[in-house]
Amino acid sequence: MLMKLTLSSITMMAATMLYAQEINLDIEPSRTSGIAPLYVFFDATASTGIDEGNDLANSDFTWNFDKTDVDPDGRHEITKGMVVGHVFELPGTYTVECTLTNPEGLTHTNSIQITVEEFEGTTYYVSSEGDDSNDGTSEDSPWQTASHAFLQLSANERILFRRGDTFDGVDRNLNNRTGGPMIIGAYGEGDKPIVSSSTMHILTIRNTEDLRIMDLHLIPESTGLEAVSVQESSNILVMDLEIEQTVSRTIYQDEADLMG
Repeated sequence: MLMKLTLSSITMMAATMLYAQEINLDIEPSRTSGIAPLYVFFDATASTGIDEGNDLANSDFTWNFDKTDVDPDGRHEITKGMVVGHVFELPGTYTVECTLTNPEGLTHTNSIQITVEEFEGTTYYVSSEGDDSNDGTSEDSPWQTASHAFLQLSANERILFRRGDTFDGVDRNLNNRTGGPMIIGAYGEGDKPIVSSSTMHILTIRNTEDLRIMDLHLIPESTGLEAVSVQESSNILVMDLEIEQTVSRTIYQDEADLMG
């Protein structure tokens, strides 16, 4: 029995063959290991088999950043998009899984592991009741001023400000700090430590890499442009900050690479 093929049926068969081609999900992470909290950027735009017509734009990318529940209280662990980012807050080995679904319902799932380690460098403490002549390496012998603390910061070091304290007159450039990792954060209980400035910025970061700034309350001067300015830097993470009294932006970022 002969089958008569019309133009429309041929078109439908061709479309079916097109969508039946294999799709392949390719995940490119910005890095696969580092200390907590760790910001990682994931790029799936190199995935193949979805480059016909509008398939790329109309395909669904669903991510689970903690498939094995390493962090039971993890935030924002499910998201969608070809290009995404996530902060891994606790140490552990995370399984990141993504499922790609094209417009015709074909799927491909891929996963990658991210190893997050505990910070093991030197920790310095800063308290309004401290003294900059102290060694700063314990809560019993803290430094006193934020300006002194920021001046000392270098690779594999962490500076923690005491919660409930206020640190005034800060205007510090964190330039050319490379080698990482570095952390600026808080210790103790109570409100986030207040770090204020009489100039437009509290922190200007330039040519610096692998720095985390977290758990602070920042107040630049009343006409301050931004509390934090980041330029020509990479792998800079700012999280859980309270920022007030800026006239344009709370944080400025130029084309800095991989800022979260």
